[in-house]
Amino acid sequence: MTGEGTTGASGIPPARWRLIGLGALVVPALLALLAGSQDWEAAAAVSDPDAGTSGAAGAVTALAIAGIAAAAAQLLAGAVFRRILAVLSGLLGVAVLVVGIVGAGRSDATAWPAAAIVAGALAIAAAVLVLASASRWPRATTRYSRTRATGDPASDWDALSEGEDPTDATGEPPAGR
Repeated sequence: MTGEGTTGASGIPPARWRLIGLGALVVPALLALLAGSQDWEAAAAVSDPDAGTSGAAGAVTALAIAGIAAAAAQLLAGAVFRRILAVLSGLLGVAVLVVGIVGAGRSDATAWPAAAIVAGALAIAAAVLVLASASRWPRATTRYSRTRATGDPASDWDALSEGEDPTDATGEPPAGR
């Protein structure tokens, strides 16, 4: 595997792959969120309080929020889970695309369903990009992860009582003793 600061065969550093992948996932989700928050139907009458509202637009908003959450989860995921999230992001893109096509098929549709179609297609492309580049992303750090001491808890407790650190692999006493 390539390290944090090294480049792979493509010449692109791993951190740049992560930035490209996350940006590619977030931009279509934000476009879908914008499209879902707009009126998808031309207002027939000003007196009609439901004019311009569409259940499809609400579905696109929910799918966009799920897409943003999936992109955020990519930051914490390992390579395998990152691929699973990429597949789920692609499925969210397919759903946005289908809802956009259904919304655009209405006779009184505005341009926002078309924006949802574009967002869905971009989300699918972004998911394919993340799926293809998942192994090139830098690994999550283990700096703050808990490590379990080897041995049984009773012997670890006895070692602490004797002033030794049971998590120290060298077995040397602390400096200054």
